[in-house]
Amino acid sequence: MYLEFCNYNNSHFDGLESQTRQVFDAVSVGFSGVAVSTYLLKEVATYFSGTTIDVATAIDFPNGTSDKKIRQHEMLVSLRAGADFIDIPINPYFIRDRKYSRIESEIKTFLRMCEDYGAAPRMIIQHNLHPMKESLALARLIQDLEVPYILPASGFHNDDMYDNLVLCSSIEEKTDIKTIFNGHIWLESQYNNVIRSNIFGLRLYSFNLLSSFSV
Repeated sequence: MYLEFCNYNNSHFDGLESQTRQVFDAVSVGFSGVAVSTYLLKEVATYFSGTTIDVATAIDFPNGTSDKKIRQHEMLVSLRAGADFIDIPINPYFIRDRKYSRIESEIKTFLRMCEDYGAAPRMIIQHNLHPMKESLALARLIQDLEVPYILPASGFHNDDMYDNLVLCSSIEEKTDIKTIFNGHIWLESQYNNVIRSNIFGLRLYSFNLLSSFSV
């Protein structure tokens, strides 16, 4: 399973040195990718350039409600800094108002931008704001646009891990998209449930968590 360490959505803020050390410590214990804030991106991406470690960041996070020009500018900055993946929240108002053509147009722009830099977008669909049926419809739209990855949620503590996991499994069962579970887990039994699900990826927010499990 693809394991990714993320520290761009922490509710507390460590110093820059501590945040950077967490990234390198995570890689040292076996994570295949890291997801960091934009202000750390260039340093981390430069260090891991030419390695097999993937570096991701997020734009317009967590709400996804900024103007499209702002979102495109953030993406361009991130791509120029060396990101391999860009995590992008879909505007929840577009979903609520059924403005699928605007979602499609925006995703197509993101795909073209990423292609220019050899990167890939990963769409965040905020499943806790929508019924399962709506989330799966979004996944099918995203598949039709040939986006390779979905993150079910922003990954904050209010996201139920089992709802997150059920959606990941459903998306992978009904589409060709790879999902990365990004609910918060803190027990080894929860970790094992995700591993047994056989979905593509798992995101953790503490590298110490992985080392404390019997893996």
